[in-house]
Amino acid sequence: MNAEEAVRFMQHYRHDLMNHLQIIHGYASMGNVKKIEEKIVDIIHCYNMERKLMHLQANEFCLWVMKHAYMYVDVKLEYDIHTEGKRIESIDQILTQQCEQFFAVIKRLKLKDEFITVHLVVKQEQKDRIAMHFSVSEFFNHAQLKEQLHRLETHFPLTVMDNSDTVECSFSVPCN
Repeated sequence: MNAEEAVRFMQHYRHDLMNHLQIIHGYASMGNVKKIEEKIVDIIHCYNMERKLMHLQANEFCLWVMKHAYMYVDVKLEYDIHTEGKRIESIDQILTQQCEQFFAVIKRLKLKDEFITVHLVVKQEQKDRIAMHFSVSEFFNHAQLKEQLHRLETHFPLTVMDNSDTVECSFSVPCN
């Protein structure tokens, strides 16, 4: 990430934070304590996910996830991290490249005006393995996406599943 991208990322991040604070301020001005509490719980959840992402000790992967979660409108990444105390720094670059390959297929196949949300779940699979599970829903070129992902040559073997309106892709990576 060069300096221009870093500043743009910080602008998007700050913009999102300001949006959250303005929403809380609006609820406070209306005296809606329940909505304030719900919003704060949501924000805490987001920051806990970021903390868990950073604890994976995979700097390139962390930047890749954060960039796709905050900076891109047409292909947005949502993520949940369900690991504690697991590190993947030894495969950071390979993992990031594989995620970039996956997103390149999506970006190549999506329609010009199509907005795609990709959900990533990272969870401990075994003592020394972490599962990366991507799901893509509401994708117009659903069949093509599945076909292209089956043909994708990757370092970590992919499992591609088709669940009616969702294409799911998983792979597992070593951790320590």
